[in-house]
Amino acid sequence: PHSNYRTADGRWLTIACTNDRMFERLAKAMGRSDVLEDERFVTNAARIAHRPQVNMLVGDWVATTPTDEVLASCEAAAVPVGLVQTVDEYLGHPQVVARDSVVTVEHPTVGPVSVPGVVPRLTETPGFIRTLGAVLGEVSVDEIVERWSALGERGGRPNWDADRGEAT
Repeated sequence: PHSNYRTADGRWLTIACTNDRMFERLAKAMGRSDVLEDERFVTNAARIAHRPQVNMLVGDWVATTPTDEVLASCEAAAVPVGLVQTVDEYLGHPQVVARDSVVTVEHPTVGPVSVPGVVPRLTETPGFIRTLGAVLGEVSVDEIVERWSALGERGGRPNWDADRGEAT
């Protein structure tokens, strides 16, 4: 089983069970040691061949079990599991906030816009977003072609103008 499953209290979890030992631990965590004798589930290859049945088996367990209990059972059994977060949960997650994974940049016509931050975020050279791009009509097609042509002449490396924050 390697899929997303809806819990009894309506949340979604991802369970990633990728080998025989892990499946054995998951089956025991589900209280379904009996399936370890079922030929459809004995090996990883058999489970892949019977993926709909495996997903139904796990899905039925998850659907009747509260989120916290599924998380605790899988974590105790060393089976990879994770909560599928809502957008608000993701944006408010301490790691996302600490790493500036999402940043707000001012756009000249629409105001503040949330965009993905710079990845990877390095300690000594963290990088930053200079601009969201030109406003519609600000740059002509000829100017764009000229800028791209200049990149080719410099071996594909932009020449950043520190005053303007744009490639020239």
